[in-house]
Amino acid sequence: MALFNPSIVPHPDQTDLGAEDLRFILTLRAIGEGHISSIEFRSGVVRKDHSIEVDNATGLVTAPDIETDPTFSRNIFLHKLQEKGLDNNWSRAVMNRLGATSTRTELDESLRHAAHETQRHNEDVKRAIECLHWLVNSNYELYFSLSTPLSQRVIFPVSLNESRGMEDARFVRFVDEDDRATYYATYTAYDGRVTLPQLIETNDFLRFRVRTLTGPAIQNKGMALFPKRIDGRYAILSRYDDENLYLMLSDDLYFWSDPQLLLRPSRSWEFVKIGNCGSPIETDAGWARSDSRRRRDAQILHQCPASGSTESFPGDWPPH
Repeated sequence: MALFNPSIVPHPDQTDLGAEDLRFILTLRAIGEGHISSIEFRSGVVRKDHSIEVDNATGLVTAPDIETDPTFSRNIFLHKLQEKGLDNNWSRAVMNRLGATSTRTELDESLRHAAHETQRHNEDVKRAIECLHWLVNSNYELYFSLSTPLSQRVIFPVSLNESRGMEDARFVRFVDEDDRATYYATYTAYDGRVTLPQLIETNDFLRFRVRTLTGPAIQNKGMALFPKRIDGRYAILSRYDDENLYLMLSDDLYFWSDPQLLLRPSRSWEFVKIGNCGSPIETDAGWARSDSRRRRDAQILHQCPASGSTESFPGDWPPH
C-alpha cells in the first residue's frame, strides 16, 4: 500500500491540551490492490515547542456504514439536469414535488407518481430517469461508530463514478460568517475513464456527506476551497482547463462558473500544467498557497508566496 497526497486540519476536539498545543487530523490518499484510491486518517498533536507527535495507528481498517435513506439538495439535482439538457416538463414535475432538502425515499415516491402520470416515456424522459438514479447514487452519506479509532476509519469508493478511486482529497476547516465550522474536502472521483470533482462534508469525522458539484466550470482536477467566504461568497481555486490556475467565486457551494485566470505556466519547471496542493492559507500578507508544477520529466512541489505576487521558486530552490 502507498500513502501520499496528505492534507491537514485542526481536530474538532481540542480538549486536554496545553495552552498552545494543537491537535490535528491528517488525511491521506491510500492506494492498494488494483491501484484503487481510498481515504485514510491519522491524528496527532503539534506541541508548543513545534514538536509533532503522531498518534499510534491500529493494525486494522474499518469501512463505514452507508446511510440507506440519505438526504440531498434539490438544487444540485436541478443544476445537473440542466447541464445535461434534461430540464424538461417531466423532470421539473418530479423535482417540484420535493423540498429544498429531500431523501431518497421521497424521490422514489415522486418518480413513482410521475410514472403513473406518464405511461409512455420518450428518450428524454428515459435519460432523465437514468440521470436521477446516477445522482442518487453519487450523493450519499456514510458513518463510523464512535468506538472506531480514527486511524482505523477508511472511506472506500461507493458510487460508480468513483469505482476506480477517490483521489487527492483536500480537506479544509471552513468557518462560515456565523462562526460555524464545517470540514470540506474536494476530491476527484475516477471511474477508470472519466474524472469528476466531488465534495465531502463532515462536522466530526464520524458522519460524512458526499455531494456532486455542478456548473460549467466543474471540470478536470485541482480544486481547493478557501477556508472562509471572500466578500460574502465561497471561493475556490481550480485547474479548470487542465493547465492554468483559476479563481472562482460563488453564492452556491455546489455550483461553480465564471473561472477567472490567475496564473499560467511560464517557467521551465512548470512546462505542462499548474496544480493545487491544498487550500489557501490566510496570512497577514494575503493568501498563501502551495502548488505542484509539472513538466515532462518530474512533478515539482514548492511553496508559493502570498497572493499579490506572481513570483515563485523552482523545485530545486534554494540552491545547494
